[in-house]
Amino acid sequence: MRRLFHPKERTMRNILILLAIGLILTGVVWGQETRGSIVGTVTDPQNAVVPGATVIVTNVNTGTSVRLVTNQSGYYEAQLLLPGSYTVTVEAPGFKRSVRSGLTLALGDQLQINFQMEVGGVTESVTVTGEAPILDTSTVSTGRVLTNKEVMDLPVIGNNIVMLTRFSPGVQVPGTTQFLVQGQVGGGSGYYAPGNIGGNEWSIDGVSTNGTDRRVSIMPSPDLIDEFKIEAVSFDASFGHATGLNIAMSTKSGANEFHGTGTYQYMNQRWNAASFFVKQNYYRKIAEARAAGNFVLADQLAKQPMLPAGHMNNYHTTISGPVWIPKVYDGRNRLFFFLGYSNLTNLQSARPSEVNYTVPTMAMRTGDYSKLLLVDPVRYQVYDPVSTHPDPARPGFYVRDPFPGNIISSSRIMMPKMYDFYTKRMPIPNNDPTDPTKEPVNNYIASGMPNNVYFHSWSNRFDYQANDKHRFFFRWMKTHYIEDAQDYTYETDPGLMAWNERRPAFSAAADWTYTVSPNTLLNVTLSANSFILENQRLGTRKYKPTSVGLPAYIDAKCGDNCRLPRVIWPGMTAWSGDMVLSTSVDAGTKGWQRVVRSNLTHIRGSHTVRGGFELRHHFRNQLQPGGFTSGNFTFANSFVRKDGDGFVPAGSLGLVWATFYLGMPTGMSIDTNDTYALVSPYTSWFVQDTWRITRNLTLTLGLRMEHEMGAKERYNRALSYFDPNLTLPIT
Repeated sequence: MRRLFHPKERTMRNILILLAIGLILTGVVWGQETRGSIVGTVTDPQNAVVPGATVIVTNVNTGTSVRLVTNQSGYYEAQLLLPGSYTVTVEAPGFKRSVRSGLTLALGDQLQINFQMEVGGVTESVTVTGEAPILDTSTVSTGRVLTNKEVMDLPVIGNNIVMLTRFSPGVQVPGTTQFLVQGQVGGGSGYYAPGNIGGNEWSIDGVSTNGTDRRVSIMPSPDLIDEFKIEAVSFDASFGHATGLNIAMSTKSGANEFHGTGTYQYMNQRWNAASFFVKQNYYRKIAEARAAGNFVLADQLAKQPMLPAGHMNNYHTTISGPVWIPKVYDGRNRLFFFLGYSNLTNLQSARPSEVNYTVPTMAMRTGDYSKLLLVDPVRYQVYDPVSTHPDPARPGFYVRDPFPGNIISSSRIMMPKMYDFYTKRMPIPNNDPTDPTKEPVNNYIASGMPNNVYFHSWSNRFDYQANDKHRFFFRWMKTHYIEDAQDYTYETDPGLMAWNERRPAFSAAADWTYTVSPNTLLNVTLSANSFILENQRLGTRKYKPTSVGLPAYIDAKCGDNCRLPRVIWPGMTAWSGDMVLSTSVDAGTKGWQRVVRSNLTHIRGSHTVRGGFELRHHFRNQLQPGGFTSGNFTFANSFVRKDGDGFVPAGSLGLVWATFYLGMPTGMSIDTNDTYALVSPYTSWFVQDTWRITRNLTLTLGLRMEHEMGAKERYNRALSYFDPNLTLPIT
């Protein structure tokens, strides 16, 4: 005998089937969703609920609508609505049509719009317009939403929109405030939840845009962003994969009318205030010329600008509207597009915090360290490393003899080709102290060191409403960031130490919303994004070990990864640490992730039940073997101080250059590395029930589970043990 399903059983069976489909399709968490919802209850004049009423929610800009029917509790819920202006219309037999217009739905908001119908015919209507802002009292997340007006009106220098994160209460910003242009995601991602705990989750249009190290991977222009939301605290079960902030952005979509925008920013570096050290060096040169009686030179110096020339040009343009091909297709109320392009060229000199360097004086470069004795005759006495002998005052210890007059003969240069090469590329001091008893630290001010940034961005979005049941959108963005900075050898070998940093990024998302029934909604999203971070240091690739006199077998060792060998002088300070020439091979990283999303929502009586499942695959590849493939040489003061145990104090300034002069490195290494390819799968499930106990009391219950397997090397090349039989290739 064939068993017939009861209508309620058939409904539950369909829901379970759809949920199973959602589990197969998987997806990202709802907590990053940027779309909002409009909900409410329809009652009659006696405050009794009105089931079966028709509710139409219309986007004013696009003309698209969502048609709903109130359930047996008189409740309706329109979900996954784009931020914007809306009108809600309610019709029911025996009642006048009721219209609420002028409703503004913000990013991720849920507006509760209740209706009390008036008795009458449907041909009559009651319209309410221009009410006070309606509070969102139904969600369990807190944060700050910046509207499109705020995004466009607030001063966003360089179009670095993520800096708007600072405007949200509870956001902590470490360090000092920096000038960051669009695309500078390193310093621009350093925002933290209270207590500086955990990593952030960055999302655009509800899909993750996290790059490597929890940084934002792609940075849209403010002209593209409709709204911007920062959540510091969330208790929603659908929110996960982050213990820090949730920073969400929603992009603009096209409307029924064609619209275009254009913005332009210009900045001249000489409009800025000079830093303390730049001003000090500027006025000091003028004072020295006057003290020497050279008033002509002093006047010439005074007429020169204090800051080098530099400027920023930054423009962005957008165009949007319906897809309309005359006599072929009219996409009004159905298919819309939004296109954007931005270009930034920032040609300026170094930041004030990056201009101070300590370089050897001209006397030191010829082996003359006598002036250092005027600073401290004990700490800056240079000793001959080949004169080591037992210390007569301390049996068991050894000491060295000082160089007479603290001068080393040029005949003692052990590596003349290497010494000559690096000395010629060391900048000439321009800030030596006038007082000979002062240490010559920070004696080179790199005020004209280039800090050039180039950024391009392309973006495109399509929105399509096939009918009342099916809605789609597709969006992609592509950016390319290039920075040339920290080239402190710009006066001796231009480009040698330039970063040549590049950060190409890409993000894409496709979304489908299916209204299964007036009470059931299915949403599926596919997304992917990639992010490359690479400091190429192209200038160092002009040379190889034999260029500085090192043996040819080192060239053979480094192969295609040859570059100028790295030399470091501990104690000779640069803005970021010890003074170095050349650098390691930057391995570069490429991070990308693939995400698929599926969420199911069902409304039954006073309950709204949501469930979802997520699967992410995070990938991180090293682009090339990194490390010091051409050699890494350290010249510390160990061999030119009086003793080896530190009994007599010794300084670093001068002594480390003397060690280099004598050709006696205190440390040497060559790296042999390999690339890696990591993958980290992540899955999560959640279910949440929003129970409207009364019209003034709502209880939200949720359960969430997450499983992150951890990173694995995709080709099983990672070692987790010591192999005593393994032979190093260099040996």
